[in-house]
Amino acid sequence: MSTSISTDTSAGALRALRAEVERLRRRNAALERLVELIVDADIWDETVYDCRPGDDWLLVHRESWAGIRGVVDGVDAWRPWDGKRGESQ
Repeated sequence: MSTSISTDTSAGALRALRAEVERLRRRNAALERLVELIVDADIWDETVYDCRPGDDWLLVHRESWAGIRGVVDGVDAWRPWDGKRGESQ
């Protein structure tokens, strides 16, 4: 009887772990896409060009953007930037 309970508990734990792995895989896929979008975002540095490209561009505070990029750098372990992607254009 105790073997049956132990087996049931192990099977339930295994199901829970499989569900958690699947949830983490979905989350990872979503984060990968987010990282790609942030890293590949077109950046316009107004201080370099002394003009704005148009009303269809969004302005982001430089320190905020640096913080975002810092966090993305920590998340982007599967495909490091190596300093080439997402630089100011």
